Amino acid sequence: MRRSLPPFICAAVLCGSTTTSQAQLVEVADNTTPFTTYERMVPLGGNWAMAYRYQGLVVRDDLGQFVRNIPTPVWVTQQGVEWGSMGDIVPSTDGGLFLLGPLFGCDYVGETIFWHLDPVGELVWEREVIGSSFGWLSHLARAPLDRLALIADDEVIITDLDGYEQHRWDIDHGQVIVASWTATNDLVIATSDSLISYSLEGVHLASTNLAGGIRDIVVDGELILVLTANELNVFAASLAILGSFEVPADVGTSNGFVEGADAIIVRTDSALLEWDPNDGFSTLLIPDLAPGQRIVSTWQDGDRIVTAGAIDANDRSSGMFRAYSFDGSTTDRYEDVAVELTLDTVWFEPIFGGPPTNYLYELADVSVRVVNTGPVVLNDVLLSHKEYEYISFGCEPYSRTIRLTDMELGPGEDTTVVMQGLLVTGGTFSSGSLVEAEVCVVAQRPNHVADRDTSNNMACGSGTFMNTVGIEDLQGQGIIVSPNPFSDHIRLNGLTEHQVTITLSDALGRTVYQVSGPGGNLRDLQPPYLPNGQYMLTIRSDNGSLSRKLIRSHQ
Repeated sequence: MRRSLPPFICAAVLCGSTTTSQAQLVEVADNTTPFTTYERMVPLGGNWAMAYRYQGLVVRDDLGQFVRNIPTPVWVTQQGVEWGSMGDIVPSTDGGLFLLGPLFGCDYVGETIFWHLDPVGELVWEREVIGSSFGWLSHLARAPLDRLALIADDEVIITDLDGYEQHRWDIDHGQVIVASWTATNDLVIATSDSLISYSLEGVHLASTNLAGGIRDIVVDGELILVLTANELNVFAASLAILGSFEVPADVGTSNGFVEGADAIIVRTDSALLEWDPNDGFSTLLIPDLAPGQRIVSTWQDGDRIVTAGAIDANDRSSGMFRAYSFDGSTTDRYEDVAVELTLDTVWFEPIFGGPPTNYLYELADVSVRVVNTGPVVLNDVLLSHKEYEYISFGCEPYSRTIRLTDMELGPGEDTTVVMQGLLVTGGTFSSGSLVEAEVCVVAQRPNHVADRDTSNNMACGSGTFMNTVGIEDLQGQGIIVSPNPFSDHIRLNGLTEHQVTITLSDALGRTVYQVSGPGGNLRDLQPPYLPNGQYMLTIRSDNGSLSRKLIRSHQ
């Protein structure tokens, strides 16, 4: 039960604050995911759903170990980026989540996708919502009860829990930061410097200005707590201010509240502070953050506080998962892994919508040697290659990640795996030109507390290649494979009646589909259901063989 501010304390005055070190929390899990950034985090069916910066969710357990990926068609990015806030996620009452954001792709303006996922991350329903101007409905009001509020900078749409519109009204208050339902079922919207409340039907109830830059709000009973960079302000439901508490200057500026907590916990640049209406602020935790590490989302679940964020170092941004426990338990696992990389082949793919002789992707096949450099047996290693440098707005395919589980590497032992079709530096190249390509791969354990050095476990390889491999090579043989990416079938044009064997292999080189016969009878292939990812199609005959990299993509 939260300790609410008594109405007679600090009324209309500036309240004092005190700071004491309590050291209640102990770090129990740390996980770094190479080449991505987490932007939002919410509980999902006993686990944690964490939104990537550009597209998709990853589900992790309380130790940060990977559970599953959930591809999504929308963006979820932080407030304050060049294009403003794009997308939001909030827990649903059934243990799942609601996800809102602009359509991810080259032509997303005017479309907003609204999802409900169940507790295991499966889609319950999807709605397309058309906004009044750009359609960037980018905020969901917290604490959904029997309705949902979808909010843009110029518009509010109220829906039922099935995503169907009930009310809609225009607003004009500047860029929205966050919104929440109150105990009286009113909607409070916070912009950078204002609070505005509305009834469920869109009737304006009250407004107030607040200097200092609003960072976050939370409803605590009949009160509304508003966090600025340097103060915690207490408002009544009428938006009359009751008091203010200064955030201690020695812990940096405040960034947000810890969601789901019983007490009021504030996250600053370098600490977690607990707030009490009588005693002010006390230090709950000073995380062990290295330079470039930042927390962007924090939740409490029982006796744990779980954080998500990013590490900006070594010319890359990595996702960061940390968990802290109130009971002092620990799960330190001093395991480590190193990688060596050899770049085997680079081939080329036309960019979407561009002339194939001018706008090309470079893709690479690499051999990765994984070495156990820790003291215990490893049987689970995640390999992730460096995130693609985006050429244009959301038109590029994904980076690649594979997980090695069918192995037992003792201390000092190694294994080698081939990763196929990794995206590397793109650009504009004419046919027949030489291109220098580089690709990097990072290895990680699912959970490791000991290692804070973000430069560890990364290997890079480079080489100079001519862009005559790949699609042009296949077309030169008179055989065209389409579509790419493929969903349910693969069409082959140009095969003769000679006997051929066609094999489809996954990224680990395992055969997932094979068929033989006269080429003329094998023009429309229908492989079984396959996970999304990279595949190699090989056509063999008495006259030789040729191969084609394919991407399987289906939602």
